Amino acid sequence: MGVLGLLVCIGAVIWSGADKWMDTQADSEDSWYPSPSGKYVARYVWQAGGGGISPFCFEQVYVYPGSWAHHPNRPDNRDHQVYQSSCSSVSIAAGSPVEWDNDQTMRIRITVAGGASSAARDREMAMVLEIKD
Repeated sequence: MGVLGLLVCIGAVIWSGADKWMDTQADSEDSWYPSPSGKYVARYVWQAGGGGISPFCFEQVYVYPGSWAHHPNRPDNRDHQVYQSSCSSVSIAAGSPVEWDNDQTMRIRITVAGGASSAARDREMAMVLEIKD
């Protein structure tokens, strides 16, 4: 009975802590950035979650015609996707992820992880996208 009781206690401790370790609740952001005249709109989507066993994190940027911004049947597919990354080595830089120079040109600011060595530093850069009609 002593060994069985010990196993039951260990199981209860593991079970009670597992919900924190295996938290599957995702954090997310879904933001919209219209071009200066509203001709286009960029949508930034970030989602992370999965807990300790299978964590995930991704970022995506889509560009739609401005009239699609809040259209209920708007397609979220790769035809409109201009950027996608996991958050492990490349991620959107802090601050506003999308900046419009004009209605045809937008910038996506990204940070590239420098690596494990102390000499390596994160690098911030921008991708410039031109939209052609």
